Amino acid sequence: MLQKLDGLLANTGDLCLKRRAKLMVSELNPQTSDTILDVGCGDGFYLFLLSRLGKFHLVGIDNNPESIKAAKLLVADKNVRFITGDVTKYGLKEASFNKIICSEVIEHLDSDVEGLKVLYRLLKKGGSLYITVPHLNYPFFWDPVNWILQHAFGTHIKSGLWAGIWNMHDRLYTMDQLVSVVKKAGFRVSKKQYLTHYSLPFNHIILYIGFRMRTSPQLSRSLKNSMSKFKPSQKKSWFSYILSFINWLDKRNDRTIGPNESSVGLYLEAKK
Repeated sequence: MLQKLDGLLANTGDLCLKRRAKLMVSELNPQTSDTILDVGCGDGFYLFLLSRLGKFHLVGIDNNPESIKAAKLLVADKNVRFITGDVTKYGLKEASFNKIICSEVIEHLDSDVEGLKVLYRLLKKGGSLYITVPHLNYPFFWDPVNWILQHAFGTHIKSGLWAGIWNMHDRLYTMDQLVSVVKKAGFRVSKKQYLTHYSLPFNHIILYIGFRMRTSPQLSRSLKNSMSKFKPSQKKSWFSYILSFINWLDKRNDRTIGPNESSVGLYLEAKK
């Protein structure tokens, strides 16, 4: 499975996402009997990966209709069920999933604990929750502007081009804070990990520029496809050479990142 997963992730330009996705899917270790919910599924990337690795019962929910519309097109699998709605209000049946993905979601919620309590109710007894969130102690190079504002003035930019890691986020987390809110919701923490220390300077802005290019009507379809994380097998283009270079740089993250180091993200696995 890991070899096939590496192939599916080969064209992912956001290397932090690539690491999150590889860890998340590997830890999920999906089985044919699994019923898996992706909360805040966005464009459906995790569901895309899982649907290409086997036949599982997959459900994605997001409160953004445009995200769900895009996910249906990009995942392109009629066996994946998509729901437009807020998971805290939609009324999904209790104890109906044995695995739940919650990646880059709870930092957006008004109440992270209450949101996690909903996921606790949706999980079957013995089920697992897989969470990632942005780390409050992020690397300087990832978002230099906010790093300086945060450390020198105790503030940050929350929206716009220079928002960086804080973009549309109500909060960032330390590992202790993440563990605390997960336990308050009733879960038992079983695994935690720090993700991505080394990065390109102004990484968030680079990713934003890449997104704007990929969605530009002036860009040819073939070039757009070459930049898409949903198109793992592509002919060589200038983007593939750039991707090879940043993958080479990212190899420095192939190690255990300690709790006293900065990192872009936090991963946590919890049990009901």
